[in-house]
Amino acid sequence: RRNRIVVGSAIAIALAFAVGGLVATMLALGVGVIVASVLAVRATRAERAANREAKTASRVSEFLIDLFRSTDPGRMRETELTAKEVIDLGAQRLRTELREEPIVRAELLTTIGDVYTALGQFDSAEPLLQEAVTVLEETQGSDPLKLAKTLNTLAENYRARGRSAESVSLASRAVAIVDEHGDSESRANQRIVLGNTRNSTGDLDGAETVFREAIALFESTGKPPTRTLSSCYLNLANSRFLKTDLDEAGSYYRRALAIDEDLLGPDHIQVATTLHNLSLISTALGRIGEAHELETRALTIRENVLGPDHWHVALSLANLAEITRQQKDLDRAEALIRRAIAIDEQQFDAANYETANDLGILAMILVEQGRLDEAESHAKRSAAMYEAIGQPPVSTIGFIHLGRGELDQADAIFQTVARALEAPGSWFMEVFEVQVGIARVAQQRGDLTAAAASFDKALAAVEGFWAEDHPRRLDVLEMRKECS
Repeated sequence: RRNRIVVGSAIAIALAFAVGGLVATMLALGVGVIVASVLAVRATRAERAANREAKTASRVSEFLIDLFRSTDPGRMRETELTAKEVIDLGAQRLRTELREEPIVRAELLTTIGDVYTALGQFDSAEPLLQEAVTVLEETQGSDPLKLAKTLNTLAENYRARGRSAESVSLASRAVAIVDEHGDSESRANQRIVLGNTRNSTGDLDGAETVFREAIALFESTGKPPTRTLSSCYLNLANSRFLKTDLDEAGSYYRRALAIDEDLLGPDHIQVATTLHNLSLISTALGRIGEAHELETRALTIRENVLGPDHWHVALSLANLAEITRQQKDLDRAEALIRRAIAIDEQQFDAANYETANDLGILAMILVEQGRLDEAESHAKRSAAMYEAIGQPPVSTIGFIHLGRGELDQADAIFQTVARALEAPGSWFMEVFEVQVGIARVAQQRGDLTAAAASFDKALAAVEGFWAEDHPRRLDVLEMRKECS
């Protein structure tokens, strides 16, 4: 299973506040306190900018309060509206309203695009964010920092959907804007988005450089720790994770977690993100009990805050499935991963990384249960998705052929995957699995020397990551003894 981390971006920070405010307003249905943030601008334009911001904030507040009042269940229907239904109505109204007030309209397009993104509705968010960018580019007197904010959200949208090159371009443009017009903390925040997009293209060194720049910029402000700093630590940890420096990654995750628990409390959604990523490290290192505890806490927070069908819930379910698979509870693992896949298919496009990854987990669970035909259908779907989004091949189908005794077909797949994994930065657990596959083919052919060599390569791949008593390592050592 491929390593899968969740980024803690500047956009995610902004969305946590935006969604909380909107949900609170929906619950109040008319109380509607909308908090507007007025950004600093050049001194010669300060008064004019403040007046313009106040007017924009007032009009945004009026629109949102009217939207929530108009959706009062007592006036429209007896059943309670969901957050998505309210936002859908707002998006529909913006198709025709506020055309004569472009800056206000752009602010609302961005706000609703933010909320769609937070809800995992990326397709719904994209046209709103694209239109907001166009409006802000074409409207004289618009705030460049608002344009940067909208470019950020659109970049995150593209990154989440695998459109990595486009996301880097948008985030780079936003950095240039904020470097010219923003303060040090704003510049730090913006680099988080750029670093995440670089990670998504495989530019791990470039991403890490940007995250370290962000930390230095924040520290130059002299401020006590804020969510900006915790997000910097979280994303630097992600970079170290992707480079398989798991100890350093864990250290930065814990710094982020300490700040967020202090500022936000133990049940905040950002805390869940860091708990999930720490669980992935524990899973990779074979600390299964610790991994299960961390991920269970993350899942509880996510379900309580986001609801049962959000894609972040699917991430937790998938990791718990992998954990329970390692605990040999295959029935429980299957139930968890099937629920994750159901969420994926509801939330994402036909070809995407999350569904591909989860289908691969399901296939391996079915292989271990001996259900090879069923496993093959899921493995083929997973492989097709990986190919469609430009990801290297995986070894799952090879294990299906191996289970059927089709050694030539299995070996061909394993050798193809092994060549792809010769690239720098390949995930050590994938290297381990494919070398075990190659070794088992050689073993069944009676070539014990070749089998022993591949088992040794598998063990070397996890050296320094897995403890000596890791169950998978012990399994391979037993198979290795049979080659002596």
